[in-house]
Amino acid sequence: MFFVIQVCVCISIDISEPGKPGRPVVNMDGERNVTIDWTAPDSDGGSQITQYIICSGSPDTDSESFVKREREVARQSTICTFSEQLEFNSMYKFAVAAKNDSGIGPFSEFSEWVKTPTREGKNIIS
Repeated sequence: MFFVIQVCVCISIDISEPGKPGRPVVNMDGERNVTIDWTAPDSDGGSQITQYIICSGSPDTDSESFVKREREVARQSTICTFSEQLEFNSMYKFAVAAKNDSGIGPFSEFSEWVKTPTREGKNIIS
């Protein structure tokens, strides 16, 4: 006698947003760049982190108006260098959030303030 048994296995994987990254450390990298370094979240939420969102603001910016810049990153990268629309002789602070297939996790604590260099005759780093 010959029997055929079929088995159906259902696997349920719960994924959620990633955890909170570590507080970023910010350094001026030459005259035109800001380098932001942070630690990855303790949890990726069960799905690979695909992007980090960097939030920046100056002392005269309320928290609702902080600029958010989405960055695609290498799989385990926790460093970003950019020079987008930062004014010379200005103060900035930064926060970072991780994104996976489920969404964007909470933002990190804000970095310490960093001051961009002074340059006569120009007022935007580009």
